[in-house]
Amino acid sequence: MVKRLTKFQFQAFRHPERPPIFQIVDEREWYCDDLESTLGVLFRDKVDNDWAYVILQQDHDSTFSCVAIDSSIKTETVARETLLSELDRASTELSETGKTDVRANLSRSINRIDPFLPVVPLAKRNPLFNLIAEHGAYSPARGMIREVHDTFVDLDGNFIEQFQTTGFDARIWELYLRAYLVDSEFSVLPTNRPDFVVSKSGITLGIEAVTANETQSLNSGDWRNIYSATNAKLLNDRPIPLDAAFVDKEQNFVPIKLGSALYSKLQKRYWNLDVMKNRPIVLAIETFHDQQALHYSSAALGTYLYGYRHEVLWDSEGKLLIVPRKIDSHTYAGKTIPSGFFSLPDAEHIGAVLFSNSGTLSKFNRMGQQGRHHNPRIRLIRKGICYNPDPQAVNPSAFVYEVGDPQFTEWWGQGLEMFHNPFAINPVSRWLFPEITHHRFENGMIYTESPEFQPIASITMNFSGESQRPLAR
Repeated sequence: MVKRLTKFQFQAFRHPERPPIFQIVDEREWYCDDLESTLGVLFRDKVDNDWAYVILQQDHDSTFSCVAIDSSIKTETVARETLLSELDRASTELSETGKTDVRANLSRSINRIDPFLPVVPLAKRNPLFNLIAEHGAYSPARGMIREVHDTFVDLDGNFIEQFQTTGFDARIWELYLRAYLVDSEFSVLPTNRPDFVVSKSGITLGIEAVTANETQSLNSGDWRNIYSATNAKLLNDRPIPLDAAFVDKEQNFVPIKLGSALYSKLQKRYWNLDVMKNRPIVLAIETFHDQQALHYSSAALGTYLYGYRHEVLWDSEGKLLIVPRKIDSHTYAGKTIPSGFFSLPDAEHIGAVLFSNSGTLSKFNRMGQQGRHHNPRIRLIRKGICYNPDPQAVNPSAFVYEVGDPQFTEWWGQGLEMFHNPFAINPVSRWLFPEITHHRFENGMIYTESPEFQPIASITMNFSGESQRPLAR
């Protein structure tokens, strides 16, 4: 019997470097047999606009290799019917050889542990973990996280424990990066230093996940503390005031939090690892430093990375002028760090810094709700601000939509921004990361290439039968 898979279920199987055909086609459908020892993928050829398929079977080391392939099929229907027939035939032949028991056991041994099965006492669990594990309003996120986690190889053996306790935010960020990389057709190689070694089109690079965290972690076991009290301003949808204190935090406190985290990773010297020799390294950072952290845009990070702040002026004709101002340091509450991360010693080994303020629990809930984990008993309303394409604009545009509206289909890369290092020894090619925002620095100015719709900051209001109050994060 043949069953259909999701893309993430397909990625849970440890097939090696993807065949070259995967680089010139759009993957449309994924299938496997009952024993999960034979896989099939249906493609559309990007060049000829016809159809193809590939059959993969499991080897004794639990990886998969190609055993059949066909292309130049004129219609999707014929390609699908042929794929299903060939997959069934290949599975039957494998069964007749008597090798399926070993291969099925190997397949089932792949990472199928439920990340929501408690492994620590209630008192030690992170309240956000309890929130998502227990609250019906987060059933789409649970389903989506399970799917992505099935593709995750836990080499250290402590991922679930940290996910359920003090490392919740950091582990969510890693799962989000994994989801994005899989969705963007990267082959992800098993490693723990750096967190991800990925390849696409013959190019290999390393990605290290970084989070700027609160000084003290939450330790209550009751999710209701989060649901009803923590982040009260966000839960009530009150705007953060753009007063002098906010500006000071954005210009100094946030760069210090981000800078401290990035500098710590720089000291790991990943470029000395054999796997990273002469290869680009990307530091992927998200900030969870306080209750308002996710409402800060990437502007603070760009200022710190390049060591320039940009002032807005208008000329005599009313045209917008952007004036760069070099800055040397950031100071807040008695702490000072130098500005210009990319100019620091050894920073030339970092090809780029990847940033998002939306690789969060709400992201997984939205992605699950708009897809196969839709829960008809809840409504998710997302509202926020996004980039304004008007070249004379100094303020962002506002947006609001209900998750599931076909006019607003979210993707994993939405909200990601890459800051390219102008001094990098091994720079990162932009075409490896399509459909995200890219920033490059030249002569004191930051030049940005962005998708048509790029959220800057948002909240997701979650309405369910259990409560009619909006949930943030």
